[in-house]
Amino acid sequence: MKRLIKTAATLFLFGFALSCSDTVDSSDMFTFKGQTVTDYVEADSSLSLFSHILSKSKIKPSANGSIATLLSARGNYTVFAPTNEAIRHYLDSIFGHQPYDIDTIGMETANKIALNCILDHGNANALMSTDFFVGAIDQSTFNDRHILVEFDTINSRLAILLNNFSRITVPDIEVTNGIIHKVDNVISPSTASLSSLIGQVKDMRIFSHLLEITSWADSLIKYRDEEYELIPQNIRDRQVGLSWQNYETPLHKYYGYTAFIEPDSIYVAEWGVPEPIITNGLVSNWNEIMEVIKRKCEETYTTASSDDPKSQDNAINQFVSYHLINQRVPYNYLVHHLTELGYFYRLPDQLTLDVWEYYPTMGRFNRMFKITQPAKTGTLNINRHSTYDNSFNGNYSEISCDREGIEISSTHQGYTNNALNGYFYPINGILLYDKDVPNVVLNERMRYDAMAAMPELMTNNIRHPAARGSHNIPSMFVKDFTYTDETQCSMISWGEGWVNWQGDELIFYGQVDLTFKLLPVPYDGTYEVRIGCANLSSRIMAQIYFGSNKDNLQAMGLPVDFRILTDSPAIDWIKDGTDQDENKENDKFIRNKGYMKAPKYFCRNTYSGPMLTPLRNSEGGIISLRKVVYTGQLESSKTYYMRIKSVLESTANGMDLDYIEVVPKWVYNGPTGEDIW
Repeated sequence: MKRLIKTAATLFLFGFALSCSDTVDSSDMFTFKGQTVTDYVEADSSLSLFSHILSKSKIKPSANGSIATLLSARGNYTVFAPTNEAIRHYLDSIFGHQPYDIDTIGMETANKIALNCILDHGNANALMSTDFFVGAIDQSTFNDRHILVEFDTINSRLAILLNNFSRITVPDIEVTNGIIHKVDNVISPSTASLSSLIGQVKDMRIFSHLLEITSWADSLIKYRDEEYELIPQNIRDRQVGLSWQNYETPLHKYYGYTAFIEPDSIYVAEWGVPEPIITNGLVSNWNEIMEVIKRKCEETYTTASSDDPKSQDNAINQFVSYHLINQRVPYNYLVHHLTELGYFYRLPDQLTLDVWEYYPTMGRFNRMFKITQPAKTGTLNINRHSTYDNSFNGNYSEISCDREGIEISSTHQGYTNNALNGYFYPINGILLYDKDVPNVVLNERMRYDAMAAMPELMTNNIRHPAARGSHNIPSMFVKDFTYTDETQCSMISWGEGWVNWQGDELIFYGQVDLTFKLLPVPYDGTYEVRIGCANLSSRIMAQIYFGSNKDNLQAMGLPVDFRILTDSPAIDWIKDGTDQDENKENDKFIRNKGYMKAPKYFCRNTYSGPMLTPLRNSEGGIISLRKVVYTGQLESSKTYYMRIKSVLESTANGMDLDYIEVVPKWVYNGPTGEDIW
């Protein structure tokens, strides 16, 4: 489908607005001429070197044709085309300004240029400049890397920066099979590991040093699971039912990490740490710096029992590990938007409700932090705590905030933060697991997507809008979900009228038998554990097990029949009326049967406009529910698992797993009762 040609001056960007002094260069405007990407590049004299590069490069060595051949066929490609000057500059940096002949450039060098600048969108549209927002572009490149987008103003003109280095000079050149954007530097993402990249940042010397002395730097270097690729393709692609035949199976399995880091100035300002003194290129006052760091860490991590920073029982070690998560998360997907009340995905900068995500941190301690994006600010804050208008007729707006949290920035002073295996983000305060985190911030109804327990999906570009569609998830691909050979797992999403939180779900087919790990609880106490589900006649009847011993989980009552529809006497779902007392009585009635209505917080998926009908009250088609699975004591030091095992002989039925709720007793059984949000 043809799209209107626009210029960068028309951008409506999240968190960015043009100033009145910004001007538009008429040279940025193009007339459509019916050419393919290859046709255009071959005809443009400023891209002659890029044309040569495309003719020499291949997606993989075994490919029959060059990338130039590929880009001359039908498709939807976004191409960031480096100019001749950009390519010469890049080659000069490789060959050290030695004389070179472009005709003798090998395929390896050509691929480094070509594979990192092309996005294949399949059946989706290529990207105009108006489609760019701060953070990672959804679609990865031919080289399986994400391109990061930032915005700046250079010489009174809006600048779109890619990976903090390449600037789009001529945007939105429309061709028959995509969109071309000319850039002034070759897109060449860093090949350094995350810990190595952090070590290159001059004013993050303190945290980089802490990574080294605690040995956490060594834990941030893995990139690719070569053993996964040794598994025969027919085993990875194994299908249980006909409905799964066209689902895409990951070709590679990457490792990924994300670090949240205080610049040195934060330690100086908040902890009184001496500023690093640089002598002959090295910090000469580490002893003085570490004396303060050690004292401050021990004040928070009071149960630390080791003096060895390499031990996870050490206070400094615990401090560092709380900054690290074992998944590669682009800045714009630290939280996930789609189905929250009032939101419209085509207007992503118009936030309606606070949105959050829980992240388990690295290390042996069961600790998490919460990232919230407040609707009123649009910032991303770690361990923010607010109260909301969560009454029956409320709108879930923020009433007050007693803990602002630590703000996360997307980049830092022009340094690239896109490592081979992860990202790092600067934060504006010292990140601690202090007593208020478990007792205040996390002491709430914790609702999280089931895929939050599958960090591999985010790292491998599956849990994210570019992945909308269907993905086969082999059991050997994920660590904390296990399922038998008779069980097929897939991630499916983005369907019109679907009743999924965040628009996606995990679904299991076959002789279903799966076990998965829950996120940790913040403190010892009584909790209720629930799963979000959508009952259908094609679902399974399953025995649910729960406990901390993965190999000996306890059965939770009788099998649950997910085939029972919500209007049956076994559930008796009734739409809310005008009488609140009757609504509350119906809630109690359903709950006595082990179910709850879906939250008011999110809505049925729609493409047509803002989502305004909460699933709690959404009629017609599939109705979303919450099933209470377990009520009882949970301990913060233990890891808990849930097992769902079909008791049916049929292998044609399936089980959806959307989200999980872990709820403290004071929430579900307090004096005022649990809110409907």
